[in-house]
Amino acid sequence: MPLTHETVVDSEILLPGEHQDIRVDVHELFANADEWLATPNTNFGGRRPSELIDTPDEPLLRETLRSAIYSGMA
Repeated sequence: MPLTHETVVDSEILLPGEHQDIRVDVHELFANADEWLATPNTNFGGRRPSELIDTPDEPLLRETLRSAIYSGMA
C-alpha cells in the first residue's frame, strides 16, 4: 500500500513538508538555528541537538521540532 501523506526515510516516517535532512527543518524553524544546534539542551539529556543528528537518537530531535511546530513548544 503506497503512502500518500508520509514518506519513509531510513525507517523514520516524515510528515508532509519535512525534509530528509533534519538540518533544513531546524534552519527553517529557528532564526538562530546554528546556536540552537550547538547549545546543550535538557530535552536531550544535556546533549547538543547537533549530537543527535545521524544517530539512533535523531527521532528525539525530530519529535522536538514537531512539538515546536504543531504545539508551539520547544
